[in-house]
Amino acid sequence: MKKTKNDERFFIVASDTHIGNHLTEKTIKKLNAIKFKDAKLLILAGDLTENGKIEEYNLIKNFIEKKEEEKKIAIPLLGNHDINNNGKDEFRKLFTPLFEKLKRRKGMNFSEKRGNGFINFSFNFGRAKILMLDYENPLKSQNTESYSWLIEQVRSAKNKMVIIISHSPVIINKKKILLLSFSSTEELKGVMEKMDEVEEALIRCGKK
Repeated sequence: MKKTKNDERFFIVASDTHIGNHLTEKTIKKLNAIKFKDAKLLILAGDLTENGKIEEYNLIKNFIEKKEEEKKIAIPLLGNHDINNNGKDEFRKLFTPLFEKLKRRKGMNFSEKRGNGFINFSFNFGRAKILMLDYENPLKSQNTESYSWLIEQVRSAKNKMVIIISHSPVIINKKKILLLSFSSTEELKGVMEKMDEVEEALIRCGKK
């Protein structure tokens, strides 16, 4: 996010840590070596684990708790690897206390949308509204509940910059929209017509 006189907040996005594979030890070291500098927020954009197992999730949870002690925020997002071995339920059990804390954080307006097969998040961060979409691309999956939520959140952003972070590629192809890490210019066409009140949106996906 661009630094301005009125808003000096930054955040970091990392993804596909795949804790539980043969590179786990190196990955944990790299996570711990992340230099936040001016950043207050780290988003872990899916595929946190290799197999969705509790012991893998616990390593991520320990890392997030360490960041909390350092007065930083780290928010996890579900990826397709994370749902293996009943991983979605483990994710909910382990991280619900974190989400409850974020809901009580003044000015953040953190909310989660749990539906049939997805867990999405929305919150304010400086001048931006950040939307986090899990492994289910709401257009590809035709998940109407997730799609309706996305449209509602985008339209309610008003004068805020909208930042959509998704584990799977999400693209909006329209003027005044900044595109990053995209793989298809055909996705989310239905959202375009409903974005007239949004000045600009930045899209970042974890999975390439």
